[in-house]
Amino acid sequence: MVGKNVRILCWFDDCAHHPVEPHQTEKMRVKIVQRPSLNTDRNKPWLYCTTGMASYRFQGISLPNCRIYHGKKMLGSVLHNILTIYRGYAFDGMTNWPDSALNLPWALLHDFLYQTVLLPRYEADLALREGMASVGAPWRRTVWLGVRLFGWIHFADEVDKIRIIRQ
Repeated sequence: MVGKNVRILCWFDDCAHHPVEPHQTEKMRVKIVQRPSLNTDRNKPWLYCTTGMASYRFQGISLPNCRIYHGKKMLGSVLHNILTIYRGYAFDGMTNWPDSALNLPWALLHDFLYQTVLLPRYEADLALREGMASVGAPWRRTVWLGVRLFGWIHFADEVDKIRIIRQ
């Protein structure tokens, strides 16, 4: 039930229980440090699964050094503003939008940020928009508008199963 309460709060005031302080988000930049390698399985609810680590460097905001768990499984970590998503993380790609090599790394990051609530919803959406813009992905503004309008439905769905341990 915690996730549903957080989701309702996010719909009205775009806040959530997250481990970082509010930022000046307009200066945020995200770069891929290690490109994700993915496996596809169309018979599972999650279309993609990471087969190696993926890393993203955040600039303009400060992420806490931490380890991120879902139950007992370690999903990722943050060290010196580099978020690393570990092998085996499953996600659905661009929901209701065609996937491409340009937008999949950013869909992975966005889904991870939505599930873990490492950042507030607006900043997770901004990371998606900035990432897609950095690689010239088409339709990025339409995708961003879609997540701004409808992302609240999925934001923090599993927050009650996520543990963030600061280092």
